[in-house]
Amino acid sequence: ELQDARVGLMEATSAAAEAESTVTSLRSVIEELRRDNESLHVQIDESRNAISKDRAKQNEILTLAEKEAQKWRLKCEESEEENRKLKMDKATAEKQVDQLKCR
Repeated sequence: ELQDARVGLMEATSAAAEAESTVTSLRSVIEELRRDNESLHVQIDESRNAISKDRAKQNEILTLAEKEAQKWRLKCEESEEENRKLKMDKATAEKQVDQLKCR
């Protein structure tokens, strides 16, 4: 009976040591996963910041491009208006020349 108790005690001790080893191993894995998770969160934050900066830069470039396009549209409108005036002046001058020829 004493032998059975010793065997039982050794088995229990072995099982306890194995359980303790498993717990230590699991703690190590959990800590590694925690560090990996933290690192991924840092990377996500860095990516978000970079994307935000890039978006702001693109918006600034778009705004500048829209202003430049508006400036060119206005110049085109001014040129078209000047062209209309010149055509009207030409037509008026031609009428005057025709009237002078008829006299």
